[in-house]
Amino acid sequence: MTNWLVEKGAAVLETRTSRRGFLVRAAVAATALAVSPLRYLLRPVTAYAAICGCGGYDCDCGSVCCDGYTAFCCEVNDGRNACPAGSFPGGWWRADGSVFCGGTRYIVDCNLHCDAPWPGCSCAQGDCNRRVTSCNYFRYGQCNQNIDCYGPIVCRVATCEPPYLLDMGCTDEAFWDDSTANHSADCSTAGAVEGEGRRRAPAEGEAEETAEDRAERSRQRDAERAARQAERDAERAQRQAERDAERAARNGDEG
Repeated sequence: MTNWLVEKGAAVLETRTSRRGFLVRAAVAATALAVSPLRYLLRPVTAYAAICGCGGYDCDCGSVCCDGYTAFCCEVNDGRNACPAGSFPGGWWRADGSVFCGGTRYIVDCNLHCDAPWPGCSCAQGDCNRRVTSCNYFRYGQCNQNIDCYGPIVCRVATCEPPYLLDMGCTDEAFWDDSTANHSADCSTAGAVEGEGRRRAPAEGEAEETAEDRAERSRQRDAERAARQAERDAERAQRQAERDAERAARNGDEG
C-alpha cells in the first residue's frame, strides 16, 4: 500500500519541473490527501480535482475557476490593476517566456488585511471561467514585511516592472513560476454574465448553508493553509541549503 501511495504521488508531481511548480503540486497533493483521501486515492482523479471546491461553485473541475490560481485584480477591482481596498501586496514572483512585457512579467499577490471583512471564497464575478478570489491562504512574504498578519489572496497584480522598483514595499528576493507567464483575464466586464459557458453565482439566501457545510469549508481551508505553509517552509529550506552550499564552496576555495 505504501509503495502504491508513493508511486501515485510521484505521478502527480512529475509533470512540473520548476521548483515552485514542484512545491505547489506537492502542497496540492497533500491537501487532497487531507481533504478527500478516499476520492484522491481510490478514483482516477487529479489532486486538484479531488479538492476542487471551485470557490464553492458547481463548476466542472476543468474550469478556470478550479485551476488553483487566484484571479487578476482587474476582474474584482473595477478593472483596476491594483490591490483592492482592504488588501496589500504580500509577495511576488517572476514569470519568464511570456507573450507580455517583452518576455518577462511579474505577478504580485494581494493579501487581505486581517482586520478587513472577508468577502468569501468564490469564482471571480461568480463565473466558472474566471479564477478564484479570496480562497488561497498563502504568502511569499517579500512585500510589506512589517505586516505579520494576513488573510487569503484577494487577487493578483501583473506588471512589466519588477515590484521592488515600484511603490509596493517589496524586496528584490525573487521566486519563479514560468507556468503563469501567459495567464490572462477578461477585465472588460464588471459583473457575472449568465449564458453559455458561465454559471450564475448563488444569490444570498438562495441556498442556506448548514452547520455541516460550514464545518467542511473550514476544514478544507485549514488543510489548504497547512499545505501552503508547508510549501513556504520547503522554499525556505531550499534557499538555506543553497546558501550553505555556496558558503561551503567559498570556504573550500579559500582553503
